[in-house]
Amino acid sequence: MHDSGKPKPLTTGEKWTYGIFLGLILAGFAAEVFRDFHPVKLSILFVLFYWIPLLFLHEAGHALMARAMGWGIRRVVIGFGRLVLARKLAGFDLEIRLAPVSGYVQAFPRNARWPRLKDSLIYAAGPGIELALAGLVVLVVGWERLTTVSDSIGLLVVQSLALAATSQAVINLVPAMVPSPGDAVGRDFHPTDGMGMLFSWRNDPLHYKQQVALWKQVEAGLMREPKQH
Repeated sequence: MHDSGKPKPLTTGEKWTYGIFLGLILAGFAAEVFRDFHPVKLSILFVLFYWIPLLFLHEAGHALMARAMGWGIRRVVIGFGRLVLARKLAGFDLEIRLAPVSGYVQAFPRNARWPRLKDSLIYAAGPGIELALAGLVVLVVGWERLTTVSDSIGLLVVQSLALAATSQAVINLVPAMVPSPGDAVGRDFHPTDGMGMLFSWRNDPLHYKQQVALWKQVEAGLMREPKQH
């Protein structure tokens, strides 16, 4: 994962332009939902509504597991394209970018103990926390009610949450190479969580030892931050 191109933050005018454009898209979805309205059609809007909060949850899963494994966190990026917001949070950089449909956590090992296992667990934690949320919904609501077609708005809200969480997890577990979030020019690719879990077991242990040594120098201010692919 690598943030190249260093896109400049959006200007106020650009933020308004993109905000209006997004509003028009959502209005189009809403118009379709309310044409020949039936409550079940609200599921479309609910799933879209959950996407961004679940993306934050997904990346939080990676970050929490990285911390639990003793790894350092350099940055958490939500979305790709132009930079909208940048903040320092809990010792790492949080970046919110224009299109919040994917993201990544840039983590690095602080020691070379069980690095393959730790790397794999960090990759798995993103979809894992989403599947855990979906499982919690099943436990609370019950499988039978959750799979029942209903006009109840409350039940549709819960069903959509379980569907959105499961869908995001499954998409991320499919082994593939995809464009890097944070890369504004489309030159870099990184593995999905499923592919990353497979790759982590193929990495040479020397790779992790080199990462440990490199990041110690970065944190000590002796070396510039490396590009991460």
